[in-house]
Amino acid sequence: MNEKILQILAATLNVDASALGEETSTANTPTWDSVAHLNLVLSIEQEFGQRFSPEEFMQMQSVVAIKRILAGHGVS
Repeated sequence: MNEKILQILAATLNVDASALGEETSTANTPTWDSVAHLNLVLSIEQEFGQRFSPEEFMQMQSVVAIKRILAGHGVS
């Protein structure tokens, strides 16, 4: 799951996957703006076959949060 998340982030945010990690968040990634966030969440929904609530959508502000929310949906 972690590798897929980083690949999706890299493609969506147009950054090198090697520059991403657990600490990656909206606070420290300039290209992670509101439009990129929408595209990111849609890509994650499609890749993992999940649908997220508006609350979950808003909470997905970091790699750690994305992993936590996916785990809550039973994705490992």
